[in-house]
Amino acid sequence: MSAACVATGLAACGGGGAAVVAAPEPWQPAAVIGESGNLALAGHVLRRASFGATPQLLDELVTSGTGTWLNRQLDPQSIPLDEDPRWLALAAQIPAPATEFDAPTQGQLVGWRLAQALYSPRQLQEQLLDFWESHFNTFWFRVQPFTESNTTTNWFEWRESELFRAHALGSFRQLLQDSATSPAMLIMLDNVMNVAGKPNENYARELLELHTLGVDHGYTQGDVVELARCFTGWTVCQVAPNAVDDPLAPCGGAPNDRWAFHFDASLHDGGAKRLFAGTKHPLDLPARGGDEGLQDGFEVLDHLARLPWTAEFVSTKLVARFVSDDVPADLVADCVKRWKQTDGSIREVLVVIFNSPHFTDGSRFWAKVPTPLESLATTIRGLEGDVSNLGQLTRLQEWLDGALNQQLFRWETPDGYPESGEKQLGTAKVLERIRFNATLALGDANDVQWDVGALLAAHSIQPDDPAAIVDFFARLLFQGAIDVDARDAAIQFLSTDQAGAGAPLDPNAVDWDARVRLAAAFVASLPEALQQ
Repeated sequence: MSAACVATGLAACGGGGAAVVAAPEPWQPAAVIGESGNLALAGHVLRRASFGATPQLLDELVTSGTGTWLNRQLDPQSIPLDEDPRWLALAAQIPAPATEFDAPTQGQLVGWRLAQALYSPRQLQEQLLDFWESHFNTFWFRVQPFTESNTTTNWFEWRESELFRAHALGSFRQLLQDSATSPAMLIMLDNVMNVAGKPNENYARELLELHTLGVDHGYTQGDVVELARCFTGWTVCQVAPNAVDDPLAPCGGAPNDRWAFHFDASLHDGGAKRLFAGTKHPLDLPARGGDEGLQDGFEVLDHLARLPWTAEFVSTKLVARFVSDDVPADLVADCVKRWKQTDGSIREVLVVIFNSPHFTDGSRFWAKVPTPLESLATTIRGLEGDVSNLGQLTRLQEWLDGALNQQLFRWETPDGYPESGEKQLGTAKVLERIRFNATLALGDANDVQWDVGALLAAHSIQPDDPAAIVDFFARLLFQGAIDVDARDAAIQFLSTDQAGAGAPLDPNAVDWDARVRLAAAFVASLPEALQQ
């Protein structure tokens, strides 16, 4: 078998006698309809499909319509990355590596994710990257002991993340293959120890439970065992530099050799296999010896990607991500239908979600809890915060690694960061979000920088009008959807001194900037900030 099987899937590898689910008929891409002139919907779209509204984006979606922006986001390659100079400035400080020999540091690895979330114009792609990184979670500290190299581990995570980013809106089958052949995943779930005669079931079990079918859904313990046999011999090793994309290349060990996915035929169980017996979708794999055994794993991935249980499980997670934790069953059914029509196109499933009345229904607005990453990014983006160097990115990582407890690339369990809100909040975590907002007013050079005077002036907000300033911040962060008492409290905060006495807001006074910054932090810390 050639390396083309890895690049193109089973179409290049032959049939093998399996009962593969029939491919769907040809289909045409659909489009999101959207709506213009609706501030509340514009904010909702940006909270779900991006890492938060910016003043410019909010105005754009209100004027041009949510559909125009979403349809462009659904085709990320059409969006030039140089649309935001802040992204370019950060990208220049984190050069993309070509091999493990110029891999990023761990700080750069995390910093790249943060920079993209904050400033990439391909915001929907970044939200989906975050989704797939959690769906196919790998844990840095589980991978590193195998290679005994921080640099190699960073490379594994970088390369895996870039594949998820590139294929984020493509076919689920491709994403499944990206994960299955990722050295980080093969190490994380012990498939490097999966050999004929002593099959290790860890990857097989999580492939079914977490990546495709869902727990207790359409498979038995016997299927787990058979599946583990299919992936025996799937491992990683060092190969010649020109052979990193060939899983059949011989392992080496020379100084310039590179780590890559490798199939070791001598460790593969070449016997016949039968999965999902007694269901409507059984899979029979013939006995295969030598290098042909590699096809077992790829044929299983193809089969799993087309099973209706997989469509339902992944669609449910996508609906939970973009609509609400309380997942509407009829929307999932619509997603599954489109999944089957398009052979698992994530783009097309998202079109169904964004066009659904469940997505546009105001009762779904503010119905989820933002993750810590979403919370920090939303505040920074809403107030036009400036993060321009690695020191500031490192400071943001410290916030996430601390009491906020969302460690990028270092979430320990294979089920990934929790999506449901009740698992994300606690007294300490809420206080940390508020404490972060205080750095908008009190932070040092390594915290987010922003020019509050320039922000207000750019939007014609009078610098001596507390109500106008508070309403402006509330529009950016909550599209004006804040409690009347909270609004009054924020205006009073900006209209009084520390002793509670009336104090006119004078833009020429030395304390004007600090007072307005504190007011912004106050608004950003309202209870409404714990919802999205």
